[in-house]
Amino acid sequence: DQEIVFNVGNTFFGKETMPLRELLNSLNETYCGAIGAEYMYATDQNQKRWWQQKLETIRSKPQFDAGRKKRILDRLTAAEGLERFLHTKYVGQKRFSLEGGESFIVAMDELIQSAGSKGVQEIVIGMAHRGRLNVLVNTLGKTPRDLFAEFDHTAPEDLPSGDVKYHQGFSSDVSTAGGPVHLSLAFNPSHLEIVNPVVEGSV
Repeated sequence: DQEIVFNVGNTFFGKETMPLRELLNSLNETYCGAIGAEYMYATDQNQKRWWQQKLETIRSKPQFDAGRKKRILDRLTAAEGLERFLHTKYVGQKRFSLEGGESFIVAMDELIQSAGSKGVQEIVIGMAHRGRLNVLVNTLGKTPRDLFAEFDHTAPEDLPSGDVKYHQGFSSDVSTAGGPVHLSLAFNPSHLEIVNPVVEGSV
């Protein structure tokens, strides 16, 4: 059976026909490695095909140069390092950890750098609590000292009532290949979906 040739025109392996052995190897390389891909739940056929094309043409193994790999590692290390520090130093304090989702910081970095290189000058972000402290420090560039001061309750309070750390907004300029991009993270109190129209209106 391994030598039976099948029509594989609905795949992106670069061939119209393949023997079963080669097809299985290609599918294993693409979908059974260290990175899992889950997109078949999408109802939009174009979205499904987009993901399929992105993964199958490179067998889920992107070719990054040394500089790109170092940047990815730097962002991952920064994200994980902050989470570990907060977990160790501020035991039991509510912080809505990004633990296990550190690649979100890499994705945000890629999105901002890519947008900046295409001429985007301003990005407005609305997000839930989880991972917000990490985004503030590692994406928007809030100084860790300022964040730690909020944990230690030594930061100056701008508002008499104050607010918890994971509701705070922030804005900054980030350098990209296409010039500076202004980032704004909207304030987000506990009714999470309310941030959506706020961000939309801001944009």
